[in-house]
Amino acid sequence: MVPRIKVTTDIVAISDVLTRAFSNAPVTSYVVREKNSQWTAPNIPLDILKPKMLEWTTYKSRIGGELAEAGNYAAVAIWFPPGVNLPPSPDDDERVVEYRRVSGEIKKQFLKGRQYWYLNMIARHPERTEPGVIRALFDPYIERARQDGVPLWLEAISDHSRQVYEHFGFKTVAEFRTGLGKATPEGDLQEGGEGIRLWAMILE
Repeated sequence: MVPRIKVTTDIVAISDVLTRAFSNAPVTSYVVREKNSQWTAPNIPLDILKPKMLEWTTYKSRIGGELAEAGNYAAVAIWFPPGVNLPPSPDDDERVVEYRRVSGEIKKQFLKGRQYWYLNMIARHPERTEPGVIRALFDPYIERARQDGVPLWLEAISDHSRQVYEHFGFKTVAEFRTGLGKATPEGDLQEGGEGIRLWAMILE
């Protein structure tokens, strides 16, 4: 049976899956880590990440991000339709602003002013194994982008996720780093650190 995809307004449920899935992501670790944090990067305690993820998800929904889930929240995604931008929130940490600035410059370079569908976040619940749920969150949006005559854009935060996106037809157009000079590849704070490796990808 093909997993069912549904657009939802359940911010808490979407945020919960994202929290669990991104709790060991170096880029997330870098964004939430403080100088006095006692936990080891990139493994973020859920009680620390949960309120931040809820804040981010609420903001993205409020400004026009489309929240989608597949397989009764076995996997979730946040898609931004063409023309809906993701400006920094007044509450954003400077590290979030830095990420959006660097990725935004790359978008300008390769999209050249074109409209596009933007996959901001996608995640599978780490305790769920239903097949096809990630594809279910891609295929309808790929079809919508084709109908709109626009490309799709995303940033891969790991080599594994980059390979998954390549499977759906995305191509890497740029490799970049966030936290350059400020963080280790694992997301710990470090003066002079090499930063966290990321990939900008497009599907045309």
